[in-house]
Amino acid sequence: MSKDKTTILNRLLAIMGENRTGALSDDVASGPVVSINKGQYVIGSATDKPCLWARLMRPGLISDMAGGRSRTEFLLFLITGACVATAQDVACDDATNLMDNVENLLANYGSDLWGGGHLAWNKGDDDSPAPFGELLLDVGQDVTTAHFQLLWGCEVRINTDPL
Repeated sequence: MSKDKTTILNRLLAIMGENRTGALSDDVASGPVVSINKGQYVIGSATDKPCLWARLMRPGLISDMAGGRSRTEFLLFLITGACVATAQDVACDDATNLMDNVENLLANYGSDLWGGGHLAWNKGDDDSPAPFGELLLDVGQDVTTAHFQLLWGCEVRINTDPL
């Protein structure tokens, strides 16, 4: 199961990519989400905005198991990105809306069958780290860039029943 964590990250990118110009771009004044990438957004990046980046916050926790058992693993993702606008309040609103859109998309996506297990999105509970969102404004002479990061949890049910 060593490739499971990569598969889950690819699934997250695919889900956001499918909704790039729909659910993720709602109420974003500066235009639809330009790109969704794997990795870490870097402040000062020349990437067109608004954009999203996603990576695993913690190394994969899924390990090989003997057949006939199952368990739930909790993975954390860091979703980062930025929005840009000529007005500071517009950049801030766009970034806040995009963060909210990501949360709404993941919270309402619904679980589906994934590989050998069950994939379900959540924001954590008493036993899991709390989610967080952070916004940083970079105010320039002509434009303002709003950088953001969002932590999200993913529960994956791994089934290892013998074939």
